[in-house]
Amino acid sequence: MKKSIILCFVLAFVGQISYSQALSYEKIPFGKIPKLQTINLGSIEDPYTAQLNSLEAPPVSGENYKAYLFELKKHISEIFPGNENKTVTTRSVVDAPILINNFFGNNTGPGIPLDNHLAISSGTEQIVSVMNSHIAIIDEQGEYLKNLTLSNFSSPVNVNQQRVFDPRMMYDPEQDRFILVFLSGSESGDTNIVVGFSDSNDAEGDWHVYAIPGNPNENTTWTDYPMVGLTQSDFFITGNLIRDNESWQLGFDETLIWQIDKDSGYAGEELNTVLWQDISFEGTNIRNLCPVTSADEVLESNMYFLSNRNFSVETDSFFMVEITGGIEDPTTSININMLKSDVNYGVPPDGRQPTATKTLQTNDARVLEAIILNDEIQFVGNTRNINNNFAGIYHGSIFDVSDAPALTIEHLHGGDLDYGYPGISWTGYDDSEFDCIISFSHSGPDRNPGNSALYYRPGEGYSDVITVKEGETIIDMLNGTTQRWGDYSGSQRRYDKPGEVWVSASYGINTSNFTWIGHLARPDYVSSTKNPELKINLSTYPNPTTDRIHFEFELADATERVRVNLLDIQGQKLDQLFSGYGKYSGKQLLSMNTSSLTSGVYLIQIESNGRILATRKFVKE
Repeated sequence: MKKSIILCFVLAFVGQISYSQALSYEKIPFGKIPKLQTINLGSIEDPYTAQLNSLEAPPVSGENYKAYLFELKKHISEIFPGNENKTVTTRSVVDAPILINNFFGNNTGPGIPLDNHLAISSGTEQIVSVMNSHIAIIDEQGEYLKNLTLSNFSSPVNVNQQRVFDPRMMYDPEQDRFILVFLSGSESGDTNIVVGFSDSNDAEGDWHVYAIPGNPNENTTWTDYPMVGLTQSDFFITGNLIRDNESWQLGFDETLIWQIDKDSGYAGEELNTVLWQDISFEGTNIRNLCPVTSADEVLESNMYFLSNRNFSVETDSFFMVEITGGIEDPTTSININMLKSDVNYGVPPDGRQPTATKTLQTNDARVLEAIILNDEIQFVGNTRNINNNFAGIYHGSIFDVSDAPALTIEHLHGGDLDYGYPGISWTGYDDSEFDCIISFSHSGPDRNPGNSALYYRPGEGYSDVITVKEGETIIDMLNGTTQRWGDYSGSQRRYDKPGEVWVSASYGINTSNFTWIGHLARPDYVSSTKNPELKINLSTYPNPTTDRIHFEFELADATERVRVNLLDIQGQKLDQLFSGYGKYSGKQLLSMNTSSLTSGVYLIQIESNGRILATRKFVKE
């Protein structure tokens, strides 16, 4: 049942257009939501991190929105067939980002879809990497501190663990805290948004856990696809309400915004909440509201959201929604601008793989991530490559946000490659520059699914694309032709180390879809804390392993002899795996059969000319 309702009608000027339109919404002081429990994540024992995935592809006539997308993309491919036009956006204007380090993101299993996200703290240097349906806490060298399933996290708080999905992570740079959000249940009678606030900056410590109703109107709807954002005082969650037993497109009811007093969550107190709903423009509910997060560590006082016509074959329309103040301000309301971009975008086709009969779902053209700095917003999403009608991404900017907003977008694509699910993070040294790193997934007829990144500097353009992780195999987990790529990926600035960004995206290995984490920096970055003796970065995967493990590193000089040693946990040398020279300088991959090793912890060590270049721990199960 709806609580006391404040019904508002506001006139909002349409950006760059001379007429105004009516915006309607409901502001509902939803009241207090009690804490369910405080749990200590480090004390949760989950030795098996087991999960059950269905390998049956959803039927194209079934009860989800992918049926609608299947028909829409089929129609688009008939109108705009793929062609051999490999014209790409002009790049090589600025230098490419630096890949500092990279490693396996979640070693507990694949995701269908992956839906990977991450957050990294400043104080403890912990990375919390989440995916469907696992949580991993990792240090900056890729060592696993904790692994558990979302079901195991939620089991003490008595919510539906049969289906827990769509995890999101945020790090609050002002409060030095983590926030975890995921969904529980996909039917109106049993749907919740599970929210965990860390009590400190230690992700292995206490978390205060809440369940926000996924069906607040007590009708036949459930919450899908959460997105999250922060201001100085509040935490925001957006979610789509879907009607039971209807397709996603026809069953879409509306997008809600939950505004939550974040300090009460950090303190483990009752949550003070406001629910914004029935947000419509020209009589149509606005969907998929993407929160615009602060690019730097100084959070905004107001919250912006971006939306668009995500199912359009080709359009130029975007919507910018603003909540004008904090939860404690009774005058807080909503403003909206409808903006026209200078370049069209549209629903992307599915991504291609080296096996032509197995494609990767790209979903629609919604805004996937957005950041704001000095009254300018930058954002990214999926789109159809207008030149050759394959899958690409767009990068947009909105200037003069608070006064007279104007929007431009640029298509980023790889010619004969497909791009999807981008993330964006600021890499500026101060707020006078709004340069950023854009990360994304890639795949194509000649490239296995992996992930890439590029650097953008305003006024100069885009760098060449660098590969963060190349896929080893295609993704082929589901019966049928269409495979799941992921619905989003993760990207966050390292707030206490300007110029650094951490990203997570999917890649194919053993025909499955796994998370890979990359540590990137702007091209002119020089770390004052970098160990001068560490000349190479070493990553290991899968870790733990049962029968085979891969070691990936980079050689600056192929003429230098390299030795790779196997050590026990005490550092005693057990064997020499390799002694010699790389054929070429650059990235190297060494694979090792571990079946002869007994279960336990080992070290891999790389040395050259008497110097230890890198050491990494791995576990043989």
